[in-house]
Amino acid sequence: MRKFNEKQLYEIEKIFDHAASQIGVQHANNLMQLKGIKSKKLDKHLTKMFDWYVESFDMYRTISAVAANMRESFIKSKD
Repeated sequence: MRKFNEKQLYEIEKIFDHAASQIGVQHANNLMQLKGIKSKKLDKHLTKMFDWYVESFDMYRTISAVAANMRESFIKSKD
């Protein structure tokens, strides 16, 4: 397993926090584009989009949190 230094862990945390927020923005934009469309298949597509959003957001936030915890452990081990 690769070892990261404190700065790399901080950058990983920032990157994945940013990615999670970008997914939220993109998801909101997609929903706004679908506003007003009437279709029998729309509910199925919206459910798939929402599931994708939840899974992606959770994955990115989890990676960010793991990086933050690793960075905190790294800092404590230096003390």
